[in-house]
Amino acid sequence: MKTFILLSVLAGLASAQSGSDRADPVIQSAEFFEHARTLRAGCDYAEAERWLRRAQNIVRHNHMRAGETDAAGNLAARIEIEIAGLHDLQKRLDREQQAITRLIDQKRWAQARQHLQQVGFPRCDSRFETLKQQIAAAQYRADHPPHCDACRKVAKLAIWSAIAGGVGYGGWQLYDRYGRQQTPGSVPRSSPR
Repeated sequence: MKTFILLSVLAGLASAQSGSDRADPVIQSAEFFEHARTLRAGCDYAEAERWLRRAQNIVRHNHMRAGETDAAGNLAARIEIEIAGLHDLQKRLDREQQAITRLIDQKRWAQARQHLQQVGFPRCDSRFETLKQQIAAAQYRADHPPHCDACRKVAKLAIWSAIAGGVGYGGWQLYDRYGRQQTPGSVPRSSPR
């Protein structure tokens, strides 16, 4: 009988211990919040918002112990502010991207390049590199249209030079191998000396 009581007390202690091992909702929510901030710094905005929503759900839908309600309320407010800031950032970057695209379409590349630098796109945001490449490509196309006479003349000169050089070199090789008079003491160039 004593053994049975001892086992039931130990089982009760084990279940109480396993119940307290579960993660504290405020701490777990704070960890999710920090992970979301790390994702935001890496420009993964959709994933950052997903982790912020998870943290928000934990804070809102879990029962808090006495003394944790103030911390949970503070954390919930910080999460709301972070979500609003994330949405504002995305909207601002989208508006700036549209403005720069309009400048590119209007062929105002210097202004587009300057505006791109002033906007302050995070370097990890793919839109920064994309817009930079679009500006460079549009300016190159304007500077080198397909019907550019100077470009065509340079290309023709380069092509004809390569053709003439190839024909000349091939002709010399043929002459060296088959056309030169062989003297009795001469060694053909193709054989090792």
